[in-house]
Amino acid sequence: MTWAEEGRGVISSLEEFERFPWPDPEEMNLTAFQEIRHYLPPGMKVIAYMGWTFTAVWTLMGMETFCYALYEQPELIRRIYDRIWWIQSRVLLRVLEFDVVGAVTHPDDLAYSEALLVSPQHLRQYVFPWYRWSCAMARERGLPSVFHSDGRITPVLEDIIACGFNALHPIEPKAMDIVELKRRVGDRLCLIGNIDLGYTLTRGTPAEVEAEVRERIRTVGPGGGYCVGSSNSITSYVPLENYNAMREAVFRYGRYPLAR
Repeated sequence: MTWAEEGRGVISSLEEFERFPWPDPEEMNLTAFQEIRHYLPPGMKVIAYMGWTFTAVWTLMGMETFCYALYEQPELIRRIYDRIWWIQSRVLLRVLEFDVVGAVTHPDDLAYSEALLVSPQHLRQYVFPWYRWSCAMARERGLPSVFHSDGRITPVLEDIIACGFNALHPIEPKAMDIVELKRRVGDRLCLIGNIDLGYTLTRGTPAEVEAEVRERIRTVGPGGGYCVGSSNSITSYVPLENYNAMREAVFRYGRYPLAR
């Protein structure tokens, strides 16, 4: 569990940046990638969950402090991004050494339901170069990369594709129209998620879950490139019967050739 301050975080000055106990990427315990082998069925691999480039910077600073620092302390912003890059790049290279890894997911919430949290220019300067490098490292090993961001990321969708990502998650229904997204980028990105967590999965009935899954498969599934899933994650307040309804509906309606 993590917590991010809205106002002031743990780093608000260059002095605090220097004093912060930054982790050593070479000392991070990655033995779980070895241990998981004993539990995987033949042919199954794991998806490594890495990233939080933009998110790591603002959570260390606190959102208000981060926003002020964009204007008042650009050098602090640059140095924190550089350090995050340095740590994460070395962790990624270590993770990619495990042949049990079959893909890499990069989570980084860039937006809320209406708009980006920062300007596209900021992301292009500080964040997308890291994405391009990390996708290239995965691609060299024949592995796909998945990008996760909540919210409406439409203004930088082409940037995300250009970084080399193969799939996009979770496509919140209130933020983006997945049918329009499939029409626009379905030949370039696999789309993952979109089953509504705001109502259907959490407060709806199993029948409503089944109906929504069936509709997504009907409208987004043709031609491939769609993976059914929650529009964020499977939270603890998703009733088990609704989760199972989603899972069972995939097996029921998700077989090719798809029935209209």
